[in-house]
Parts: sequence; structure tokens; C-alpha cells
Amino acid sequence: MSKMNIKKFGDSILRVKCQEIKNIDDQVKKTAMEMLETMYQGRGVGLAAPQVGLNWQLVVIDAGKGPLVLINPKIIQKSNILVKGEEGCLSLPNVSLKIKRPSWVEIENRNIKTDNIQKFKAEGLLARVIQHEMDHLEGKLIIDKVPFWEKWCALGKLKIKRD
Repeated sequence: MSKMNIKKFGDSILRVKCQEIKNIDDQVKKTAMEMLETMYQGRGVGLAAPQVGLNWQLVVIDAGKGPLVLINPKIIQKSNILVKGEEGCLSLPNVSLKIKRPSWVEIENRNIKTDNIQKFKAEGLLARVIQHEMDHLEGKLIIDKVPFWEKWCALGKLKIKRD
């Protein structure tokens, strides 16, 4: 398998609301495996389809307990308790920001092997990574979640023109 190219901040695909995957076919399964390989090579813990140029609701994660593939994920319940934590992003190299997120989430998604709907609850790092990657499926980035000044500083680290 070949490593996929990770799209960087400024690429328009990162701002697209992704489409549901209708059929879990061999192409979707192959893409998920290539995304995992790319994520591992980039030393990330999560990767969403738009980060590799695809307008699909597909996320891969490995927060330390083995690989997880989420297809058409939806948050069906979440904690009212927000926890602030450090987040980076493979599409925003050299940027790390403290982001507030619910401490746990309950997710519903399609299982890549069985095509059945599955539900599970995630806490801690896994909950944070799931929420981060699901933001990508809505065209949202971590810099959208911080005050203007923090965003300004982050863009400076990216060497992006700040209008």
C-alpha cells in the first residue's frame, strides 16, 4: 500500500461537509487501510477522509488500543462536562492548541466488516480524537475553536498569510 498525501491548511477539501458512504465496498475498505498506514507514518492518532482529499464520512483512529474505522459516524449522546486538552492535527503541522470538548461521547456508525450499525461509548483520549476527526467531516478545524489571538498565532506557525 502507498502512503496518501495529507492535505494541509488552506486546501479547500478541509472545509467541505462530507457525504455519507452509501456502500461499504472493496474501495472503501482499501481506502481505510491506506488511511491507517498514512496516519501511522505521520505519527498521528486519527485521520479523516477529507485530510486525504476524499469527501467521505470516513475516519480512522488508533488512540492506543488498536485501529478503529468509523463510517458515517454520529454523536448520539455526549457529556455536559467539558475538558480542556492539547490537540494537534496532521493538516496543521507545528500547531498545538488547547481545545474544550465533552469528556465522553456515545457514537453510532456503520461497522466496516458487517455493515451493521454499531454504538459505543468513548472516554478520555479516544473521545477527544473521535470528536476531532468528526469535526473534519463537517469542514471544521481546531483553529476554528479558539479565540482570534490564538488562531492568529497558530497561522503564524503555519507560515500562512494572515489577512
